[in-house]
Amino acid sequence: MDGSEEHVDLWVAGAPDGVTQPVPARKLPDGTFDILFSPGLVQGVAAGDTIRLSDRHKGAFDVVRHGGNVSLQLFRQEGIAPVAQWLLPRLTPLSGRLDGKVERGAVFTIPVTAGFQTIEEVMAEAVKTFDDFEWYYGNVYEEDGRTPLNWWLAR
Repeated sequence: MDGSEEHVDLWVAGAPDGVTQPVPARKLPDGTFDILFSPGLVQGVAAGDTIRLSDRHKGAFDVVRHGGNVSLQLFRQEGIAPVAQWLLPRLTPLSGRLDGKVERGAVFTIPVTAGFQTIEEVMAEAVKTFDDFEWYYGNVYEEDGRTPLNWWLAR
């Protein structure tokens, strides 16, 4: 049924084949999916992106259209809640939102129009406040973690 909300299982980069994360999505008439919330473990996609599943059983996908959002994935061994609570009032003015949180991880979605410098200033302040957590852009770099995808340059 087109237009329905469902979960698509997307491959978690660096994990063995078959390890996926269910991600909320809306199926479109052409068989693609709009991603509704940024995933906390999957790389290369954020809320607002449109994807096509290339191998549904393995969770492989291709981004058909970038929706203009950056995902921030956060991890903390001692529990992420204090970090997420601290970040929320700092990212909300950037039109950022908390898309999901579990005990040791959280994911935020922020429009790329907020600017990488602004996002990184907030995150640098967070690292000074909580020196025991890690954060990554979920959809800014290639799998090598260094090569920018540059999708935002075409906007």
